[in-house]
Amino acid sequence: MCVEIGLALIAVVGTLLGVVLGGWMQARREDTAWQRQEGTRWLADVRSLLARYLEATERCWKLSGPWQATTDRLEKALDGLREAEGRPEHAAKREEVESIAVGHTEAMTTFANAFDESERIRAEIDLIAGDDLRQAASELANALFAATGGHGTDEEADEADAYWTAREAFVQAGRSELLGMSRRGKRDLD
Repeated sequence: MCVEIGLALIAVVGTLLGVVLGGWMQARREDTAWQRQEGTRWLADVRSLLARYLEATERCWKLSGPWQATTDRLEKALDGLREAEGRPEHAAKREEVESIAVGHTEAMTTFANAFDESERIRAEIDLIAGDDLRQAASELANALFAATGGHGTDEEADEADAYWTAREAFVQAGRSELLGMSRRGKRDLD
């Protein structure tokens, strides 16, 4: 009888121990899976942020052309208005200047909004990125600012080259950052 009770007790304790051990192993597996998914989501979020920054700077680059073109048109129209002073075509020139000024204001506002958006995204990058990527983002912003303010000068070509060089450096820094994050994440899980 004592042997039967001992065997029953061993069976019950063994079963309970198996349930506890199985639960602990399952919790450990789920925790590892969650960490792996979190790392993957983090990399995807950073990749998305870097892509949004490139899109925003590209949009600024493209919007600077119409803004600069309306600036040139406005300057020429203002010159024409000054020359028409006291002549019958002065009223028509004034209407032309007003029309161009409205278009210029719209183009300038659109560009300014796009530039502000790129700066907001760069601030997000500053919060999460390493030193090299933050530096590359800052250099890209500076090059963009310099390249989008010209009016067809010889310096503008150099500034455009500087913009594209800074953009490529940002892409390379972004790739390095993502690769480093990916490697760190794999080591943390091992």
